[in-house]
Amino acid sequence: MEKTYPIPFPHFKTSEIVISSATCLSSLEQPNNSQNTKAAKTPRSARMTPVLKQLGWPKIEDAVRHKDAMLVHHAINSSLAPPLLTSLFKPRAEVSQRETRTKHNALELPPFKLGLARRSLEYRAAVVWNALPTQVTDTVGRKAFKSKLPF
Repeated sequence: MEKTYPIPFPHFKTSEIVISSATCLSSLEQPNNSQNTKAAKTPRSARMTPVLKQLGWPKIEDAVRHKDAMLVHHAINSSLAPPLLTSLFKPRAEVSQRETRTKHNALELPPFKLGLARRSLEYRAAVVWNALPTQVTDTVGRKAFKSKLPF
């Protein structure tokens, strides 16, 4: 007796697969690169980057930058942000009284020199925030900020 199981894949809204035994279900629940290439109708030997682009998935770097920007925005503009998160980001105006040509809401970069430390949230998110245009960083609302992000 064949059963139909709906299996949600990241690249499909919904899909149904006919399975003759329940033992096959566990191997089908985890999509892999070969299933992504089948969904995009490309050969298995093709590189995954164009396939993921065709499926509309963002680049990993863009997804990380988007999340970092949203975290900084929440830490700066929300009164409900955890104190530990808000303590990570300090405006440059609080650290130095010098007049610079940087925008008024730039964050101070921690003085890290090692590459490992530069991948920390504190440094990485401050770099992303300082790279955003002033029109984006001045936005107060969460939905408006999210819609204005370039990535």
